[in-house]
Amino acid sequence: MAPPKQIELSETRRREALDHIERAGRCRNDGDDEGARQQLEEARKALEAALEVCPVNHRARFLLVSCLMSSEDYTKAKSEALYIHKALSQDQLKGMEDPLLHLSLVQACKMLGDLGDAIYFAEEATLLYPSDPQPFVVLGELLQRRGDHTRAEESLSEALMRTDDPICRHPLSSENLLFALCSLAHNLVRLGKFAEAEKFAVRGVQLNSDSPLALKQLAEVYYCQGRLPEALQIIRRAARSDPTDEEVKERVAVLERCTEGHGHGTASGGVTPPPAEGPSMGLSAGPSFRGSPRNSISAATPQPGGRDKDGLAAAPRGRERGNDCMVCCLER
Repeated sequence: MAPPKQIELSETRRREALDHIERAGRCRNDGDDEGARQQLEEARKALEAALEVCPVNHRARFLLVSCLMSSEDYTKAKSEALYIHKALSQDQLKGMEDPLLHLSLVQACKMLGDLGDAIYFAEEATLLYPSDPQPFVVLGELLQRRGDHTRAEESLSEALMRTDDPICRHPLSSENLLFALCSLAHNLVRLGKFAEAEKFAVRGVQLNSDSPLALKQLAEVYYCQGRLPEALQIIRRAARSDPTDEEVKERVAVLERCTEGHGHGTASGGVTPPPAEGPSMGLSAGPSFRGSPRNSISAATPQPGGRDKDGLAAAPRGRERGNDCMVCCLER
């Protein structure tokens, strides 16, 4: 246990960092990116000072991870998150009742190209927090990237089962639910399960009828079923929803050529769907998160509800259980 004076001084510096993070948020909201960057840098300095005084202040270290993720310093973010991970027992990690530490590790590993490490921490999160759907979504996305569509389907199905449970304490946000539905549909297409894929793709469009992601995925399913006119109708809706999406424009062109070439046919009219290993109308690796961990992963960025540049789901503000547990660990 650290001496009380060290803990108090360290916590004072941590609170200073929180003030800087609040200011960074206001700068961001005002469009002042440079001001936000400077405030985050000041927060980082305050947190490093807090840890110099008291290295076992995991609350300060966890906040430092958030700042590092927001600054895209994923190498140091991973190092600091691993420090916390190694310092806590399995029971203490479970006691946090929040997968944010693991989601931060997953995101840092993912951004560094360490897919194996990312999958390891995502799998551990599903074991430590089995009632939380977010780790299952993240794991499914990573398995999809690795080409393991069978396990990706299983993980994403588990996520939907949990979030659909009325007693789920932390159901997926609308954005993450849409991502999970589209990812599941994509993996089912890859497995040749077109009818099942259609069910989840349709649900995605029902959730957000203007989402280009959902519309593209449904069009992909229809295309793979040989339902070309319907696929073209849906992909044109996606183009109207986002006229700047070059990928959608390419898909529109592909489907227009296909329908012209087959006389607006359907599967029953002689159009053979693509093989089960994957569609061929331009869907590359399927949907991918374009930002942060819980409600998409920079799961740990100080931005409320933000996302990393590439993709998994950001943690919501106001869930302090994990930090409280870290205080307990600090004081033991």
